[in-house]
Amino acid sequence: MNEESGQGQTVSLRVTIEVNIIDADALRDSAISRASDTQEVEYAISDAMNALIIASDPIQAADVLAGVEGVEPRAFRVSAETGNPADDDDIHAADTAIVIDGEFADRRPADVPDAPVTEQDFIDLSGQVEGLSPDMLGYDDELEDQGERRRSLRQAKLVAGLLWHASVVMMDELFSDIELLRSRGAPTAADVDETFVISGLPPRFAHRYTALFAQRFLTVAVDLTTRIAGRWQPPSCVAQELALRCLLNEAQLLAEEAGLELDEDWRATVEEFLLEDTDAELLYNEALDGFEDYLESLGTGVASMKFENWFEPFNNARHVPPYALSD
Repeated sequence: MNEESGQGQTVSLRVTIEVNIIDADALRDSAISRASDTQEVEYAISDAMNALIIASDPIQAADVLAGVEGVEPRAFRVSAETGNPADDDDIHAADTAIVIDGEFADRRPADVPDAPVTEQDFIDLSGQVEGLSPDMLGYDDELEDQGERRRSLRQAKLVAGLLWHASVVMMDELFSDIELLRSRGAPTAADVDETFVISGLPPRFAHRYTALFAQRFLTVAVDLTTRIAGRWQPPSCVAQELALRCLLNEAQLLAEEAGLELDEDWRATVEEFLLEDTDAELLYNEALDGFEDYLESLGTGVASMKFENWFEPFNNARHVPPYALSD
């Protein structure tokens, strides 16, 4: 690759476009005309959401740009409020469709019933988050202005609701990731890039993210979300710290998709309360490749960051699900 010009570099573009579907039949016809095979035709016919995905294929859009060529995408995600956009009373539940090209063209996370749509929907979910108090999520009860205190509390409840729903979505996506990885055998970086959650883990270990690893990761993720629902305890192992990072990523994505405004420092605030340290973040730094071996050689007492130790409890007072310890 030419480092200066970027020639040969694969770049991911995320573009958000808001549209109103005013004629589903016309959209479907357009999608059918753009479909590249019978499978895409079937998707276009199935419903308006899938038709929108086929009709707005970003790979075809890339082909009209000079100097670039389209690369098969990992996934398309479309979120929408269904109903008549001219009538607020007719707008109702959000719908999300995900389509992946190639072998897993019909692969998608399981449907999540009663998915929240509005800010108030997410706030209403906050009552189920019994493991995290508002102050752990950024509420400042020492603000002098009463209006600011109310806004701070509302923001904390919004974050709580996002974490609750992110917990649901992330579990669905992990099941889907496991299905994909099982089909691939020894995973490659390209395989991992097709996953929803596992792709959010440190990329330099991608070749080790097997289906068994994903299953073990699922168990510590479930354990983590149970602590959010009930009695909070800090992560018990490196893998669980990484699961929390993935959960916060999911919450951020949900907020962006729903057009919700969060305080700029919301994530740092949550991490300050929920994580004892941010050492696991170093695993994402490509320049520090091998630092985990160096730390261990120093004998500093810091938890091991070596891949084979990710699921080991930090100490005797911490516990992880039995399945996570089986390799």
